Amino acid sequence: AARGAHAAVRRALAALVALGPVLGGCATFACDPVTIVVAGKDERIRLESRVRGIRVDPLGRVREDREEVIVREYWVRDPDGRWYRVDAERWRAVEAGGTVEVCR
Repeated sequence: AARGAHAAVRRALAALVALGPVLGGCATFACDPVTIVVAGKDERIRLESRVRGIRVDPLGRVREDREEVIVREYWVRDPDGRWYRVDAERWRAVEAGGTVEVCR
């Protein structure tokens, strides 16, 4: 049974390694910085399930260890109604009518 569990862990790790380059490519994007006048602000809060690790249960099945985390996102709106995600520091520093640099 232990041999089967080790094989299952190796298969799961191989799948994660194979997905690395694919998922890594999604993280990069082009940023065209532009300064906008802020017409509105919004803080959005959501619950996200994240994988903390992988384990093998007593029956030899590979399982994900997950945790629920609160994710805060900060958004500003331009006068044309387009929303842009910004970091918390810039969101707190700007008020309606002010300007902020965003990625377009």
